Amino acid sequence: MYSVNSRNQLIFTRSAGSYPDVISGAWFLGPDHMLRFRLKDSAEEIVFKTTFVSANAYKLVFSVTMHDPDGSQLIRLFQFEGHWHSDDSNRLSFSSSELYR
Repeated sequence: MYSVNSRNQLIFTRSAGSYPDVISGAWFLGPDHMLRFRLKDSAEEIVFKTTFVSANAYKLVFSVTMHDPDGSQLIRLFQFEGHWHSDDSNRLSFSSSELYR
């Protein structure tokens, strides 16, 4: 199952009690409003079906729907810490130096 740690890194845990793997890459919100994780040094992406839950000055929260190996549906919260800023075209962005490790 996937989760996000306090450094905004994608974590994959194969089974209960197993050691989790940190996956390198970068997060972004795609044009289809799906949360995407692009693997480092690859064009491969992991796409998460999400629902936006909340935002404040330093946090974005998404509800993520997943299925475990036996087919049961699971809902997890992915919380990203960072900050809002605007670019030269006044577009709002949420970023964190941790999002791109």
